[in-house]
Amino acid sequence: MRCAVVIAAALVVTGCATDPARSLHTLNSADVAYASPACTEARAAAAGFNDYKLARTGLGVAAGLLGPVGLPISLGSNVIANQRRKAMNDRVVAACTSPPAPPVLTDQRICTTAADGTVTCI
Repeated sequence: MRCAVVIAAALVVTGCATDPARSLHTLNSADVAYASPACTEARAAAAGFNDYKLARTGLGVAAGLLGPVGLPISLGSNVIANQRRKAMNDRVVAACTSPPAPPVLTDQRICTTAADGTVTCI
């Protein structure tokens, strides 16, 4: 029972990052930064991102054969893979999205400028 609790807790702690190739579909192609060379390079890198799924699956099976001793090995490889996926996703988001415009105080009204250049005041 205690082993099952430890395994469940370890799986929750490791988390899961989205595959960078899948995260490309969430980008807004109407954003000004989407057409930039940095974004094009980041999207190409994400599309060609090697997640080593087959190798990690093989390692997981081999570690499973080792019993409880193999669990840290398997979890360690998943943590490293999640960190790599998250770093790639962060790189793509940073290169392909424009930062939100800061609010501007004009005549006691708060105005924001959208990515397309329109100004909205409250």
